[in-house]
Amino acid sequence: MKATIKLGLILILYSSAWAFAKDKKKDEHLIIPANAEYELKNGIDLLKEHKLKKANKAFDKAIEEFDLFYQAFAYKAIIASEEKDFSRSAELFEQSIQVFEKYKDFIITKRKQYINNVKANELNMRMQKVGALTSNNPTSDKDSKDLMAHRLQELENELHNDQKMQLDAFFRFKYGNTLMALKKYDQAKKQYLAAVESDPEYNETYANLSLVYFLEQDYKNALESFNKGKELGTAFHPQFEQTLKTQMAKVK
Repeated sequence: MKATIKLGLILILYSSAWAFAKDKKKDEHLIIPANAEYELKNGIDLLKEHKLKKANKAFDKAIEEFDLFYQAFAYKAIIASEEKDFSRSAELFEQSIQVFEKYKDFIITKRKQYINNVKANELNMRMQKVGALTSNNPTSDKDSKDLMAHRLQELENELHNDQKMQLDAFFRFKYGNTLMALKKYDQAKKQYLAAVESDPEYNETYANLSLVYFLEQDYKNALESFNKGKELGTAFHPQFEQTLKTQMAKVK
């Protein structure tokens, strides 16, 4: 078992070292300061070049410009992990989760405000037409109402999606890796499961989730995670694959 654990940590600490979170959809009415976005992008570019100190400063600047930039906190956590300061990494990941909840509330509030403004503008336009007594083009009026109804439905759908927003699977995965390095396996499993919930197609998660189940001697779930990862194209270490199959054979 000790050899397997050592193998597992190697798998975890170096798996997908330089993958990055997906870009979020941008909306013109959900304003994030341009300087903050610039610094975040700059930090990511520096991180890709493994310029950790410069990247860390860029993420600090992004947070100064927009204190709800949870991504910047998460990337700082990744840098701490790369520097093997796993306790600091865990603290920063927890901070990123707390900031994410505030960010989510901010986005939902902004979305609702925008929807209310669109409705108010539409009402004002209708009142102006009533004041003009008649419309010269009833067909055009109907088309305009239909377009507005369609636009409002789109906005309501976007609001619904905002309310279901979850922290990026990538960050959950990376936090799980930090917790594995701290040998907090149960907490790591929770982060991997949260990553799966956030994005079931994020294939790297399944390798480490499979390992956690293996360490818990839950070979059934370990094999299920392993098979799901294989299905999505995850590269498993051959030794882990063989060890898992050996253990499964023993319990059958």
